[in-house]
Amino acid sequence: MASEEEPWWRRRRISKHKVLLVVLAMFILTVYISQFVTYVIFHYDLTKMEGTEFMTFDGFPKPVVFKVPEMHRKVWIPQIQNSGKPIDFVILILSARMNFKLRDAVRHAIWATSAIVDSSVVIRFVVGKHRNQTELPEETDLLEVDVTDSYASLPAKIKLGYRWAFQEFPTLKWVLKVDDDCIIWPNRLVQFLKTLDSSQMTIIGKIGKDEPVRKTGKWKELNYNKSSTYPMFPLGSYGHIISNPIAKYISNRSSEELFEYQGEDTSLGIWVENLNVRFIHVPTLMRNDRYCIGQAMVVGHDMKSLADMKECLQPTHWWW
Repeated sequence: MASEEEPWWRRRRISKHKVLLVVLAMFILTVYISQFVTYVIFHYDLTKMEGTEFMTFDGFPKPVVFKVPEMHRKVWIPQIQNSGKPIDFVILILSARMNFKLRDAVRHAIWATSAIVDSSVVIRFVVGKHRNQTELPEETDLLEVDVTDSYASLPAKIKLGYRWAFQEFPTLKWVLKVDDDCIIWPNRLVQFLKTLDSSQMTIIGKIGKDEPVRKTGKWKELNYNKSSTYPMFPLGSYGHIISNPIAKYISNRSSEELFEYQGEDTSLGIWVENLNVRFIHVPTLMRNDRYCIGQAMVVGHDMKSLADMKECLQPTHWWW
């Protein structure tokens, strides 16, 4: 009986170890070529933006040296020019006025996670007013609302943010709210939301059900007495997404009609309690931890620096 033909690497007396080394070398070469191409694309698009000086790219953007203060510079989050394309997605990032470094960390993280952000997305950091602060430039990613930054003002801040989003972009489809200590993947968000019907009243996030109304501590609620538990609401630390009809509903109501309860998340649940809202529970896509794995759209919370965000992203983005 004829013997089976030997593998080519045996016929040529090449050891398995040499084959593995060649495969590994090709993989490493592919990685570095990918890094170089990514850098060239980023550099071409980003260096055109005013007020920035870019440094080398090594898998996560190094700190950018800004030539002008944040309040006086233009947006630098990498984004394709809109060219008249309608805005379908608005991302509102709640931030305290003085969180300059944290906002820059979020900008760097968006650069790392999404490369060039889809042109149908608008990103704004929602900050409170300050009596000594000069006027913001026309082109900025800061949205100034008429509140003083504090935990108690969060319901008013998010309500004003929703109102701005709907009035500025009345045909928008979705609004994402997150805090400034989270990492966001805008392009994953876009791809996920394109599969859903934005014409329905919809809230997406980690949905809390039968959460108790606390009467003591940080989250004490003294104004909601209808029940001992809250109506369904999206937990604030995970971020949440609302559809156009809910943004419109909130935008068209006065402050008196929508009472501001102790938290922006519980307030949202109470505001829409009597509406026919579809809640979508996505705890793996919007998470409150430090694991940048899977297809998460939002990961947080409590990331206080660029180093924290880099530590989360590094294991899954080292090949960039």
